[in-house]
Amino acid sequence: MLSLESCLDRIKPDSAPLDIILSASERQSVEVMEKVRMHTDAWKAAVRPQDFESQSQRFANPDDGTSIEVMQHVARFPNGKRIIALPANPATARGYSGNVLLDEFALHENSYAIFAALFGRITRGYKLRIASTVHGKKNKFFDILKLIGGGLDEGIRPQSQPVVRNGWSGHWVNIWMCREQGLKIDIEALRTALADEDVFDQEYCNVPIDEALDFIPLSLVMACESDEATSEFDFIPRANLYAGWDIARKRDLSVIWIYEERGDVLVTVGVIRMARTPFVEQREMAEKVARCVQRMGIDTTGIGAQLGEEMASKFPDKIEQVNFAGTVEVGSDDEGKPIKIRIKETMAGALKTSMESQTTLLPPGDLANRRSFQSVKRLITPTGYRLDALRTDAGHADEFWAAALGRAMALSSANYVPASDVGTVGAPVAAGMLGRVF
Repeated sequence: MLSLESCLDRIKPDSAPLDIILSASERQSVEVMEKVRMHTDAWKAAVRPQDFESQSQRFANPDDGTSIEVMQHVARFPNGKRIIALPANPATARGYSGNVLLDEFALHENSYAIFAALFGRITRGYKLRIASTVHGKKNKFFDILKLIGGGLDEGIRPQSQPVVRNGWSGHWVNIWMCREQGLKIDIEALRTALADEDVFDQEYCNVPIDEALDFIPLSLVMACESDEATSEFDFIPRANLYAGWDIARKRDLSVIWIYEERGDVLVTVGVIRMARTPFVEQREMAEKVARCVQRMGIDTTGIGAQLGEEMASKFPDKIEQVNFAGTVEVGSDDEGKPIKIRIKETMAGALKTSMESQTTLLPPGDLANRRSFQSVKRLITPTGYRLDALRTDAGHADEFWAAALGRAMALSSANYVPASDVGTVGAPVAAGMLGRVF
């Protein structure tokens, strides 16, 4: 909508001659200019194809004497006025005088320096508009939300809009308001597929996440510990057993986590840890487990690829290879573009959700499990968020990832078709297991 406002401003006789749109990246600058092109095409503005151009431009940064070269994208209107879209940094923020739109400002690197660089220019009578989702609390956008107040910094819907305070006019919208105003989306299905309330709240409801939060609090781990669960696997084959194998060789633990499905509860019935164990011995242990379980997921990211192929060839009706770096589509946005979530985050979110409902039970008093589950952090990054854990002598959250993988096998078992039945022995099939359309 703000790109449309920029277009409409350019044809007003009393508007500024230039709108500068600063985006978080080069790719987003291209996207913004495509929206400008779409708007001008839709209402037959006399902006010809040749009036759009992309050009390399060098900008100086007087703070440190350096300069950078960036690609800027320009739309020229018949009256001579322009829209320029380019990636944001302190140098480009100083490069022009005109109305400024900060696109997804919470994602901008060096947001404080960018804001300081451009603020002197907009005090010459130009407009400053900021449009962004929230993205943690350590950025200038969140500081501005706090300055405006009225609940904008807490994800609370204002009683009336705009919220005018301290020189700012704040406008707030979340996904529920979008649906009220006509957006066709199944919010509940999207929320279920995302399987992470914190991320849903930030991305769709404007509730900021604290940086480097524990993804699984210790209190949640301990609440799921039960005397029904055990780390000692008995190697007795039976129905409704599912396993996940997080593979490592030298630095981390290789862990196989085994569940038994009892009604709608998954009870841990085995945790097998292999520290610095040769692959031959790991495979022997994994084969013993595979003979007992209904399904087994194997992390085939990196060094696990060959072991995964060998196991899938030997047990084609049981083994599923999972690439943690892959993604699954969980729907599409209002422009029809797919919404993708990494498999790793999808599995982790599903495990957390099941723990919150206590439908996953863990062995009691296992300090290694507690450390592993609690070591996973949600880290805010310039492009979104990711889950990771510090690598220590005790591993790299290996028990947690094995447990998440094992649960994913049980979760999708009802719709599972053995790879041998469809001629895809050895092929990764997890990539579609949580696909949905909203």
